[in-house]
Amino acid sequence: SPQALFQDRRVAFSAPPMYWGGFLDMAAEVGVEVVHLSANAGPATHTEDLAAEFGALPPARLPYHFDAVAREVEAIHRARAVDLAIGDTRYCERLSWVTGVMEFGFPSHFDHALYPRPTLGFEGWTCTLDRIAHALAAGRWSRPR
Repeated sequence: SPQALFQDRRVAFSAPPMYWGGFLDMAAEVGVEVVHLSANAGPATHTEDLAAEFGALPPARLPYHFDAVAREVEAIHRARAVDLAIGDTRYCERLSWVTGVMEFGFPSHFDHALYPRPTLGFEGWTCTLDRIAHALAAGRWSRPR
């Protein structure tokens, strides 16, 4: 079932901070635990009210250095599995040996939409969840749990 696919899964998310609140909300709705947040750029102003809305936030790095974030996510993965890392191509390249990855944002060298695939609003929510479901399911085939 779709709920079983998302329930108790752990995700590291790297995207501009304007996406963090929506992603945390979406993850909580389906039972996904966000274990790390990062962004390679963007104003921290979008993160100021997140703790008030969501309570304790996962470790976050803004802006980040790719190697530092890779070490942090690897440490989280060793402590308790990270099922999926979501971010741009460079982020995914640094973490693909640690966990499953899903490209999101720019640059995206390997994932291309051949049809309208929004990231914002309700349609963006469902498109992103659909992509996460596929990435998690693919991870079950390619990596032992």
